[in-house]
Amino acid sequence: MALAAGLVWHQRLEKDEGYLAVGAWSVANGRLPYRDFVFPQQPYFPLVYAPLLRMVGPSLAWARALSALLFLALGSLVALFVRRHAREPGTARWAALFFFFNTHSLFWYTRARQYVLADLLLFAGLSLVAQARRQAPSRRGTLSCL
Repeated sequence: MALAAGLVWHQRLEKDEGYLAVGAWSVANGRLPYRDFVFPQQPYFPLVYAPLLRMVGPSLAWARALSALLFLALGSLVALFVRRHAREPGTARWAALFFFFNTHSLFWYTRARQYVLADLLLFAGLSLVAQARRQAPSRRGTLSCL
């Protein structure tokens, strides 16, 4: 957690972070991507980050802080998933350790970029599908639709 917080505040600006943060700030001020401003990427980043920036103002540091929180949520979900599916009890701790201290994770998931949000949503969907496979056939359809 402390390492992620340090990276949030002390990393150099990555080329797309400012653009994505300005897109989120534009949405926070009532504009919509594609209609009111050019946005060459998927609109989920500005739509999800806009409520935070509406509360705190235009801040790259706060956008990075939200990414770091999503990074912690994704790592926790990975550990929970491994704990449910692994046979060895300590495997979840190792999975979390490797996930949180992976240089790729630390570099990309603590920046104001779309990667951590997309990966969190994808992994949550994977977890729901895996959970549905363990449940009764009548509930599988409901969970897979989510």
